[in-house]
Amino acid sequence: MVLTNDRKISTWWIVLGAVVSIILLYPINLNKDLLVVFDRNFFIDGTLEYNCWPDQLIKASDLFHNIACPSYQPGCHKGNMAFRFTIPLLLNVFGHNGQAVYIFQLFVGIFFFYSVYRLAHTISNTQFLAAGFLLCFISTNAGQAIVYDFRAWGDAFSFMFLLFAMISKKGWLRFLFLQAAFWTDERTLVAALGIALYWLCQSTEESLKGFSNWKTVRDFVFRDNRMIVLLSCYFTYILIRMYLTMVVGLATPKEDANFSILSYYATFRTLIPIILTHKFFIVYIVIGALYLIRIRAWLVLAAYIGFIALYHLIAHMVYDTSRSMGFGYFIYFVAFGLCCRFLSEETSKKLMFANLFITLVIFPLRHIIFS
Repeated sequence: MVLTNDRKISTWWIVLGAVVSIILLYPINLNKDLLVVFDRNFFIDGTLEYNCWPDQLIKASDLFHNIACPSYQPGCHKGNMAFRFTIPLLLNVFGHNGQAVYIFQLFVGIFFFYSVYRLAHTISNTQFLAAGFLLCFISTNAGQAIVYDFRAWGDAFSFMFLLFAMISKKGWLRFLFLQAAFWTDERTLVAALGIALYWLCQSTEESLKGFSNWKTVRDFVFRDNRMIVLLSCYFTYILIRMYLTMVVGLATPKEDANFSILSYYATFRTLIPIILTHKFFIVYIVIGALYLIRIRAWLVLAAYIGFIALYHLIAHMVYDTSRSMGFGYFIYFVAFGLCCRFLSEETSKKLMFANLFITLVIFPLRHIIFS
């Protein structure tokens, strides 16, 4: 179903409310050393010596140089930076000034929040639901990364480029944003599958049920050339990466991948980071799956579950569970869209009230009580 529109409030006021809520509700989620980016004591000879910034600056001075890991720490983060060029390139643009890159990240983040709201409004056509979605979204890793990624990890730029790619109307612009995301962090290669899943789940109910039909699949692949652009991005990335590996000699260490993850999934403790990462959006994800079961869209359901399983497996394989789960944030938009079809407007609003209460009250209280 398509929900009805409600009383208009300026989109920018809603985005401003989201930014203020980050400041008021989530300061304890953010590490207290946030402001070290602006602390002169962390500068040595004019260079920011904090967390990943030194390695990013080294990479900026020589983009095609492998940064070796120390012998006691195989598979370290700096070793994984071989094919991650976005922040080093931005450092070159901003004169090797890490502070400027971080401020640029915050500035672009405002447009990221704006885009989250506009996409949620497109899905629900209801301002309250879209605003509620945005306020709950900022509590997730994808939302908070805009601020807390002051360590030059690249998460914030990865999340922003992916969303900008999905909402872009021009194929060439979508291609550029996807390439920017891919060369920021390899986990975006999996995350971008969520874009295809979102496009698929925006199809009509009949198309979802009949997705095994060749004509339906062909129409989806060639509709507005969106999937063609996405597939060409993967193909281009693979070709360039092969060239950089075989000719230039860039390489990513494999020692940090944990392939003995099935035993971890067999334990209860894996539920804790999943719940803390997704919060109330887990309810939306479950309802979305129930809707696909109700309409018997089995292949789409398999893709839905497969995407969720894939980005969770990747998150555990790289020993970076909560942060890496944030790369699957497109599942929130997919599930939200399915819920808007499945539930009445009244039920959708009640569900959003519950989401807002748990996300904006219960979770911040948890940090305060147990800090």
